[in-house]
Amino acid sequence: MKKNHVFLFVLVSLVGLAFTKMSPSQSVSSYTGKAGTKSGDPVCDTISFNAQIAPVFYKNCAGCHEGISEFKSVSEYSDHILKTLTGNGAPQMPKDADPLPDSIIRQFTCWIEQGKLNN
Repeated sequence: MKKNHVFLFVLVSLVGLAFTKMSPSQSVSSYTGKAGTKSGDPVCDTISFNAQIAPVFYKNCAGCHEGISEFKSVSEYSDHILKTLTGNGAPQMPKDADPLPDSIIRQFTCWIEQGKLNN
């Protein structure tokens, strides 16, 4: 079991390194383009809930929001979660911590646009 967690951590870390950092001038609205339509956009390749989305929520949200890393919760509340991650229409989360990197928010947005797959 511990090997799986280490593998998952390494996988998520490597995926994170592949993301391109968006410039500060880009707004959240720039995240709403069609997923996978930009040529060479590694962020919008097929997003895996289990490998990429759930670990982020487990690490950054589950300490205060029990069950938030479960697929049903994240899928059902994805629009509100996106607002809290960006601070656009809801209080910024994670509370009392630095905002998540733009690349992670972009990845979450792509997952939503891809149909919120439970994969």
